[in-house]
Amino acid sequence: MTPDTCVASALSALKGLNAFTSDRALRRYQLTVAQTGVFACPCPQTGKACTPVAHYLLPGQGVFYLFEGAAPFVVIAASLKDGFPLLCLATEDDVFWTGRPERTDLVAQAQSLLQRPPGQFIDPEQGPVVHIGDPNFAHCLWNEFPALNALSKRNHSARIAVHFDPLGILTRHCEVFAHEYRLADNRQALRGWSTAPVTMIGSTFCDTAARNAALALMGLQQPEKDPHTPRIWITLRDRGRTMENQLEFHHALITALSARHPRAQFLLDGFSTPADLDRPLYDSLRERFAARIAGGQKIARALMQNLPKVPIRDLTGMPLDQALSAAAGCHFYVAHAGTMQHKPAWLFPVRGIVHGNRASLSHGALTWCASMVAGSLSPAGLSQEIIQDSAVRGLPTLNDRNRDYFVTDIPRAVDEVLAHFEGVLLQDVSPRMAAN
Repeated sequence: MTPDTCVASALSALKGLNAFTSDRALRRYQLTVAQTGVFACPCPQTGKACTPVAHYLLPGQGVFYLFEGAAPFVVIAASLKDGFPLLCLATEDDVFWTGRPERTDLVAQAQSLLQRPPGQFIDPEQGPVVHIGDPNFAHCLWNEFPALNALSKRNHSARIAVHFDPLGILTRHCEVFAHEYRLADNRQALRGWSTAPVTMIGSTFCDTAARNAALALMGLQQPEKDPHTPRIWITLRDRGRTMENQLEFHHALITALSARHPRAQFLLDGFSTPADLDRPLYDSLRERFAARIAGGQKIARALMQNLPKVPIRDLTGMPLDQALSAAAGCHFYVAHAGTMQHKPAWLFPVRGIVHGNRASLSHGALTWCASMVAGSLSPAGLSQEIIQDSAVRGLPTLNDRNRDYFVTDIPRAVDEVLAHFEGVLLQDVSPRMAAN
């Protein structure tokens, strides 16, 4: 085989190992490692099949798989949002991608490992360990739990290392399936060469089975809704992709909704805490969480003081599972664009409208929101022409999707929300009237 055909053979094999074994969940190499501890890849120099001799774990980021081959090479598995695919094969001098380059920041680190022997080789006598658990509950629901659910249907003897468990469903799932699991409360101690084979499992979609399993594990169900006492869930955000005149907008919106629907109830939510917040793993995040809670509660207090006769409840700072339980009974939501708006709509078919900077209100961005969980409904969005983008504040990445913004015509924005909300109420009432 020529060098080019050897590389092509290796990349073809890695692409095959990236195939999902379920509905956009659990890649083939992940299942293979979870069951046997190894997977095979042709050597990029000879084409001869070989298996990794050492595994380097980067908690929350991915795994470097070191192969000896004719000369050492590393296969990088990374990218949470993509379900931890095998991204590339790296030698000391080259890198060959299986698809679009992602996590290019890891390449130099992986190549540096080739310059010295590994600190540990994997021990075939040790069973493989599956690492899972991101602190972002959207990623946990979209990019991790479906893979664990799929794995459990195939491998009841898996050993699981649970990192963050913001929804409280990972450990409960392990108990239901009698997996051997442990809580990983010191990520730094896990970083590096592992004697046990390791994999990080992933997905890019939460299918119906995974969604229903998550609901059952959280003990959530959607209650009967009374269309004559509508409940509206409204998000608050004090920094990062934030409406800079949100206090004026929310005051005008709640005032208008209350005037048209005097029995309406409002749930405000600035931030929900993870279900497992008491664990030491969150120590480095507590200050950030406290700041987000304080910011949301400050906005909520101002609204409640200015609207003392309106039934408003502030959920900011409530544990996530409790916030989801409260949000499950909502008829409608008004929220910032991003993952936040799907807190009520991730798990239940709730309709709503989002506001955001101009980039986040494109048709593609709005439809993407509902593409991550089976049964989700795409939100509506405020008209882009009444949005004026401003600067990026409170976020590290400078791009258009992270800009703060103003609503330039609050009365029109309120009218747009009212129109969508009353359309939803009409849909709720019509089937009841037909049934009666």
